[in-house]
Amino acid sequence: MKATGTESEQRLDVLVATISPRLFEERYAFDRVDPTAPMPPGTFAWIMEDEGPTAVRPSDHGEWARLTLEVQSSLFAVGLTGVFAMALAHQGISANVIAGALHDHIFVPWGRRQEALAALVALSAEGAAA
Repeated sequence: MKATGTESEQRLDVLVATISPRLFEERYAFDRVDPTAPMPPGTFAWIMEDEGPTAVRPSDHGEWARLTLEVQSSLFAVGLTGVFAMALAHQGISANVIAGALHDHIFVPWGRRQEALAALVALSAEGAAA
């Protein structure tokens, strides 16, 4: 099934009010990998850069937690990344974002994962109240 993101939500106010962040239990690592090797099993994302591929995958020694916004956001939606990035930035939490066809996946420092989740839940509550 080809997903273009056009059938998902594009209105920023609706997106923010319904982001529904989900925190995953696994730690994740961003690892540079051999460009001639096949994608490692369990890889969440495989990103091709000029310098070589990066595998984002669960790892017992990973430094990152994964939060997924369960709202089905359109790839054409404007402003959602900026809004949740600012909510996390106000708490001093870095955010590395990977967008899929339907959801945004935010990687935050492992030790700040609960704070990040709380910040996103508060953002959504503010959006719903507006």
